[in-house]
Amino acid sequence: FDRGVTHLVAFEFSGAKWERARGWTTAKIVNHRWLEECVRRWARVDEAAFGLRSGKEEDELANAVPDSEDEDGVEDATRKELS
Repeated sequence: FDRGVTHLVAFEFSGAKWERARGWTTAKIVNHRWLEECVRRWARVDEAAFGLRSGKEEDELANAVPDSEDEDGVEDATRKELS
């Protein structure tokens, strides 16, 4: 790990590599979703939005918010089946 590194893809924003990269202006620290988005688009994506929260925080948020559910937690398809 040296100054030739351009990106540090980190699940958690902690640890020795993260601390070291934080002090460098040349290395961008991003979560794993940046890499996934680059592959999805087949292009380098701007890193700014992917350095705000760690991958761990992103995953916790994704798991905490239900996808297509109403406030009562019953999905629309289930509601129609019960009617």
